[in-house]
Amino acid sequence: MRARAAAAAVAGAAAVLWILLGLRWFDVAAGARPAWLERVPPIAFAAALLACTAVAAAGRRRALAGPPAGGPRGGMLAGL
Repeated sequence: MRARAAAAAVAGAAAVLWILLGLRWFDVAAGARPAWLERVPPIAFAAALLACTAVAAAGRRRALAGPPAGGPRGGMLAGL
């Protein structure tokens, strides 16, 4: 249960980082951008967002994978 709470906290951090990245990246948001946000490069927010998303997805791996398939293992692999 603690892992699920940690995954939810990391997902919340990812959401905040997504908002900060949007404020930092787009020039339309320049008027709403705080001064401290100007000094942080967008790649720092993007890297932290990617790390938080990976940790949150790893914490919810079973829920994301879905139920096990009922058929035989080694079925057809379809890719796009």
